[in-house]
Amino acid sequence: AIGAIQDMPREEVLELIAPATQRWSIAHDGRESSIVAQATGALIMVDDLDRVEEIAGALGDEGRERGSLLAMIAAAGYAAAADAGRGRLPSSEASLRVAIELIEGNEMSLMALTTCLHFCIDTLGERQELAALGEMIEGVELPAPFAETMSGAVLHEVRGALRSARGDRAGAVLELRAAERLLRPLRAGPRLGPWRSRLALALDPEERAEALALVEEELDLATALDAPRPLGIAQRTFGILRGGEEGIEDLRRSVMTLAACPSPLERARSLAELGAALRRGNSRSDARETLREAADLGQLCGAERLEARISE
Repeated sequence: AIGAIQDMPREEVLELIAPATQRWSIAHDGRESSIVAQATGALIMVDDLDRVEEIAGALGDEGRERGSLLAMIAAAGYAAAADAGRGRLPSSEASLRVAIELIEGNEMSLMALTTCLHFCIDTLGERQELAALGEMIEGVELPAPFAETMSGAVLHEVRGALRSARGDRAGAVLELRAAERLLRPLRAGPRLGPWRSRLALALDPEERAEALALVEEELDLATALDAPRPLGIAQRTFGILRGGEEGIEDLRRSVMTLAACPSPLERARSLAELGAALRRGNSRSDARETLREAADLGQLCGAERLEARISE
């Protein structure tokens, strides 16, 4: 898990986990353990979503057979994360609701809650019916010193992303700077999340130099990773910030990079930004075609907010 967070090569992460040889159970030394969450979280970060879906199924079976609440929460949370990673947002929403209901109704781990929310940021941000969860997320309080851990950092990133989606740039910057303060000492790379891009886009235009420095750092890290999702996101953010013809080329690169991503959602987002940039550049025909493709992909994913933004 630490290797995945700190950009260890994917092959080395998989070698350490050896997922094909594991018996995926939360039973450990005769009692329930959350250690399986570390391995599964790493698999989510390296986009081994086939394996994550297998684990979710295995833990769901275990939960029903043994009456294990922890296994049921893990199964629902991992299913939600896998569907979010694949851009299947309605399915992700359904599983996320189950996981949160089980966690809250049984006063389960805050670590489970923050992790589940973080892996489902796209679901929370794109599905209109989940907007009400924003109030719950804003009200989550983590006790000290737990708030200074990775769980606190990812909760700040979730809040920052949702505030950005609501148009609260100042509030988003506040949360994302709090995430940065915790994530930098942990050497968290773009696999964990594009927190650098999120902060760069939330900053005021007067802070352009800092925004560019953040996204250039993310772009360098993502390029070294050789992973399409974080690289395509960084390319998109760079294109948005640079603007003009150079920005359009960055956005085209992002669209091409994300063609290899397991989720069509990120590609839809890049197409939407490319279409908007082409329209501003007065390339009306190309813009219409690009935005139509973005809308089709967004609809396929169930990305309601993206669809609405494209149609504006």
